[in-house]
Amino acid sequence: MKLLLLVSLAGWVLSCSALVDPVTRISRQHVETFWESWDMTHSNYGSNLSALPVVPIGSVGGFNVVNLAFADADATSFDITKCYLNPDCVTPGLYFMHDNENHDAFHRSIQAIHDAGGFVKIAYGGTNAYNPGDRLNQEELESLVVRIKNLVNDFNLDGVEFTFNVYCAGCDHPENPIYLINSLRHLMPNKIISMTYPGTLMDSYLNEVTMATFENIDYIMVEFISDNYLEKLDKMGIPRNKIVWGYIQGRYPDNVHEPCDTHDLVEGVERVKSEQLGGVMTWSINSDTYYRKDQIPDVPAGKCSLYQTGQEDGTFIRTASYHLNQL
Repeated sequence: MKLLLLVSLAGWVLSCSALVDPVTRISRQHVETFWESWDMTHSNYGSNLSALPVVPIGSVGGFNVVNLAFADADATSFDITKCYLNPDCVTPGLYFMHDNENHDAFHRSIQAIHDAGGFVKIAYGGTNAYNPGDRLNQEELESLVVRIKNLVNDFNLDGVEFTFNVYCAGCDHPENPIYLINSLRHLMPNKIISMTYPGTLMDSYLNEVTMATFENIDYIMVEFISDNYLEKLDKMGIPRNKIVWGYIQGRYPDNVHEPCDTHDLVEGVERVKSEQLGGVMTWSINSDTYYRKDQIPDVPAGKCSLYQTGQEDGTFIRTASYHLNQL
C-alpha cells in the first residue's frame, strides 16, 4: 500500500513539474510579446534580440515568451527565394545568407533568452499577410511542416505561433492551417503551438480552424478580447487558461485606437487575473519605446504613434509583468 502511494505521489510530482519544464508546453499565466525581426539592423530599443527584458514565468520586470515576427507562410510556389524553403532564412527580416557571424549571434541570442528563463517561438503569418498556409497546395504544405520542424530544432526554439488575419481576402482554405497545426503537434509533441486572432468576433473560417485544432494548441491569443468573443470561446469548450488577452499599444491611423496610456493595459491584466485567463500578450516590444528612429514619416520622441508609445522604454512590458505577478 505504501509503495503504491509513493508511486502515485511520484507520478503526480512529475506531472506538476512538467508544467514549468523549459522543454514542455506552457500552461501557466505569462507575459508574451512579439519581436519585429526587420528592426534587427537598427539601433532602436528592442532591435537587439539578446538585450530584451526577459524574466522567468512568475517574475516581474519583463516578458516570458517572445515571438519572432514574421516568417512567410503564404507563398504560392516553390520559388527558392521564399523564406520557408531557404535554410538561411528564419523570417524575411532575419536572413543570414551564409553569414556565419550573424547566424552564430542569433544562436547566442536564443540561448541568452533561455538562460534568463524565457521562451522563443517563430511566428508565421501576420495581420497584413494571408492566413498561414492558406494558399499552399498539399505538397507545399508538407514541405512547410518539415521546414518549421527543422527550423525549431536547428535554432533550439520553443515552438511556433500562427497569426491569423480575419480580413484575409481570398482566404478560403481553413483545412490548410488545420493540417499545419495538427501535423506539427504530431512532430513536436513537447513544443509550444499558439495562435493569434484579431479582436473581432470569430468568423466561420476561424471557427473551423479552432474546433479542429484546439486540442493541439497550447493557447489562443486574442487582441482586445471582448465579452462576446470570450463567451463564444467558452461555448466552443476552450478552457480559460488557453486564452491569452492581447494588447496592441500605439496610435492607429483612425485616431480612435490610442492606447499609449497604460490604464487600459492594467485593466486588462486585472481581468486576466480575475477570470483566470492564460496570460497577457503585447504588440510589440519594439514599439514599447520613447523614440523609434527610422519611422516613415518620422515621429518626434515622446509622441504616441503606431510605432512608438512615447513612454519610457519597456513601460508596457514592465507594467504587464508587475500587475500580473504582484500578490
